[in-house]
Amino acid sequence: MKLTVAELRSRASAVLDQLQDMTDVRLVSMSCEAEQPIDFGPFEVSTALSVRSPAEDSAREVYVFSKYVVQARSVQDDDSIEEARPVAWRVELEMVGTWGRRGGNSALLDSADLTCFAVLVGAMALHPYARETVQSTVGRLGFPPFTMDILHSIDGGSGEVEIDVD
Repeated sequence: MKLTVAELRSRASAVLDQLQDMTDVRLVSMSCEAEQPIDFGPFEVSTALSVRSPAEDSAREVYVFSKYVVQARSVQDDDSIEEARPVAWRVELEMVGTWGRRGGNSALLDSADLTCFAVLVGAMALHPYARETVQSTVGRLGFPPFTMDILHSIDGGSGEVEIDVD
């Protein structure tokens, strides 16, 4: 589904108007692996983020799940393709944030609106927790510290820019 930033903002607001503050953040799952012996770099790190908010659970609370796959590959002096370079470390984690519903209204929320809320609000709210978890995990694996970039909100962009939220 392609939406403009203005449409994304409007649909996310429809959900946000029915919610209280975020009440809980939990780590749902995490896996990590590291190459031995430890390679001290330099590394090229890639981060993939996906978010979802299931509509079937939205009667009393809204859940936003953020899944991260962060992996570091050793930088080679030659022009080897990325897949041929060894993965030095990889951290995969999923976090969930919980928002309570405002009193009385227990109707299920629209799944498209929840997706917009997850993209615009949920990802931004959960990212600091994921960032800290990845940084701590990489250090505990024995590698040089790695800090994921800060997310920049797409909300400040032009209202006419289209975004694919599927």
